[in-house]
Amino acid sequence: MGVAVADYDNDGFPDLFVAGLHHGTLYHNNGNGTFTDVTVKSGLDASINRPDPQYGPFWEIAAVWVDANNDGLLDLFVVNYMQWAYSARSLCSFRGLADYCSPKLYKGQPNQLFLQ
Repeated sequence: MGVAVADYDNDGFPDLFVAGLHHGTLYHNNGNGTFTDVTVKSGLDASINRPDPQYGPFWEIAAVWVDANNDGLLDLFVVNYMQWAYSARSLCSFRGLADYCSPKLYKGQPNQLFLQ
Protein backbone atom coordinates (compact mmCIF):
# COMPACT_ATOMS: atom_id res chain seq x y z
CA MET A 1 0.00 0.00 0.00
CA GLY A 2 2.78 2.41 0.86
CA VAL A 3 6.44 2.78 1.69
CA ALA A 4 8.48 5.16 3.83
CA VAL A 5 12.21 5.47 3.18
CA ALA A 6 14.69 6.92 5.67
CA ASP A 7 17.89 6.09 7.51
CA TYR A 8 16.15 5.40 10.83
CA ASP A 9 19.27 4.03 12.55
CA ASN A 10 21.69 6.71 11.28
CA ASP A 11 24.11 4.23 9.68
CA GLY A 12 24.21 6.09 6.34
CA PHE A 13 21.93 3.70 4.41
CA PRO A 14 18.23 4.24 3.61
CA ASP A 15 15.91 1.75 5.34
CA LEU A 16 12.33 0.87 4.37
CA PHE A 17 8.99 0.55 6.09
CA VAL A 18 6.42 -1.16 3.83
CA ALA A 19 2.76 -0.64 4.75
CA GLY A 20 0.12 -3.15 3.74
CA LEU A 21 -3.14 -4.93 4.37
CA HIS A 22 -2.93 -6.55 7.82
CA HIS A 23 0.87 -6.60 7.66
CA GLY A 24 3.68 -4.06 7.71
CA THR A 25 7.40 -4.76 7.44
CA LEU A 26 10.49 -2.84 8.53
CA TYR A 27 13.57 -3.57 6.41
CA HIS A 28 17.06 -2.62 7.54
CA ASN A 29 19.49 -1.77 4.74
CA ASN A 30 22.59 -3.95 5.12
CA GLY A 31 24.68 -1.52 3.07
CA ASN A 32 25.53 -4.14 0.44
CA GLY A 33 22.40 -4.02 -1.73
CA THR A 34 20.40 -6.33 0.54
CA PHE A 35 17.83 -5.77 3.27
CA THR A 36 16.94 -7.68 6.44
CA ASP A 37 13.41 -7.90 7.87
CA VAL A 38 13.75 -6.43 11.37
CA THR A 39 10.04 -6.04 12.13
CA VAL A 40 10.09 -8.46 15.08
CA LYS A 41 13.49 -7.31 16.38
CA SER A 42 12.34 -3.66 16.34
CA GLY A 43 9.22 -4.40 18.38
CA LEU A 44 6.88 -3.19 15.61
CA ASP A 45 5.49 -6.66 14.90
CA ALA A 46 3.43 -6.80 18.10
CA SER A 47 1.89 -3.38 17.42
CA ILE A 48 1.17 -3.50 13.69
CA ASN A 49 0.90 -7.17 12.71
CA ARG A 50 -1.17 -8.58 15.57
CA PRO A 51 -4.93 -7.98 15.68
CA ASP A 52 -5.88 -5.19 18.06
CA PRO A 53 -8.67 -6.16 20.51
CA GLN A 54 -10.73 -3.10 19.54
CA TYR A 55 -9.77 -2.50 15.89
CA GLY A 56 -8.81 -5.95 14.59
CA PRO A 57 -5.88 -6.34 12.19
CA PHE A 58 -4.53 -3.01 11.00
CA TRP A 59 -4.62 -1.94 7.37
CA GLU A 60 -1.62 0.35 6.97
CA ILE A 61 -1.90 2.57 3.91
CA ALA A 62 0.94 5.07 4.38
CA ALA A 63 3.82 5.95 6.67
CA VAL A 64 6.39 8.67 7.20
CA TRP A 65 9.61 8.98 9.17
CA VAL A 66 9.78 12.13 11.28
CA ASP A 67 11.57 13.26 14.44
CA ALA A 68 8.32 13.77 16.34
CA ASN A 69 9.92 14.34 19.76
CA ASN A 70 12.94 16.35 18.53
CA ASP A 71 15.52 13.94 19.99
CA GLY A 72 17.57 13.52 16.80
CA LEU A 73 16.16 10.05 16.06
CA LEU A 74 13.57 9.34 13.38
CA ASP A 75 10.20 8.10 14.63
CA LEU A 76 7.68 6.21 12.52
CA PHE A 77 4.15 7.53 11.94
CA VAL A 78 1.82 4.91 10.38
CA VAL A 79 -1.51 5.84 8.78
CA ASN A 80 -4.17 3.13 9.16
CA TYR A 81 -7.35 2.94 7.09
CA MET A 82 -10.36 0.87 8.17
CA GLN A 83 -11.43 -2.48 9.60
CA TRP A 84 -11.77 -4.86 6.70
CA ALA A 85 -11.51 -8.59 6.13
CA TYR A 86 -11.86 -10.63 2.97
CA SER A 87 -15.18 -12.39 2.54
CA ALA A 88 -16.16 -14.87 -0.17
CA ARG A 89 -19.74 -13.69 0.05
CA SER A 90 -20.95 -10.36 -1.27
CA LEU A 91 -21.54 -7.85 1.51
CA CYS A 92 -22.93 -5.05 -0.66
CA SER A 93 -24.79 -4.70 -3.92
CA PHE A 94 -25.59 -2.08 -6.51
CA ARG A 95 -28.70 -2.45 -8.62
CA GLY A 96 -28.99 -6.05 -7.52
CA LEU A 97 -25.40 -7.01 -8.42
CA ALA A 98 -22.52 -7.81 -6.07
CA ASP A 99 -20.35 -4.76 -5.54
CA TYR A 100 -17.66 -3.36 -3.26
CA CYS A 101 -18.91 -1.70 -0.09
CA SER A 102 -18.34 1.99 0.52
CA PRO A 103 -15.59 2.75 3.07
CA LYS A 104 -18.30 4.65 5.00
CA LEU A 105 -19.72 1.27 6.05
CA TYR A 106 -16.53 0.26 7.88
CA LYS A 107 -15.11 1.37 11.22
CA GLY A 108 -12.00 3.51 10.92
CA GLN A 109 -8.68 2.67 12.56
CA PRO A 110 -6.39 4.96 14.54
CA ASN A 111 -3.02 6.06 13.25
CA GLN A 112 0.09 5.00 15.18
CA LEU A 113 3.26 6.81 16.23
CA PHE A 114 6.31 4.78 17.20
CA LEU A 115 9.02 6.72 19.05
CA GLN A 116 12.64 5.59 19.12
